[in-house]
Amino acid sequence: MSTMGHLVQMTYWPNSFQYFTVNRSTDGVFSVAAAKVTVDQSMVGVSGTIQGSLWDAMHSQGCRLK
Repeated sequence: MSTMGHLVQMTYWPNSFQYFTVNRSTDGVFSVAAAKVTVDQSMVGVSGTIQGSLWDAMHSQGCRLK
């Protein structure tokens, strides 16, 4: 919102991978841009003994979850 209470920008997320951004120019014209989140997928293998939590066991083996 601007200091005058006008919408300046709004982002709408209909799901976790796609969003729309609405902008209002200084002369009051609205524009919309659509975008998608880039997703990288990887598979890793680890082994170890769980003595506390699964998270702690994986973290101690060097597995970095994002």
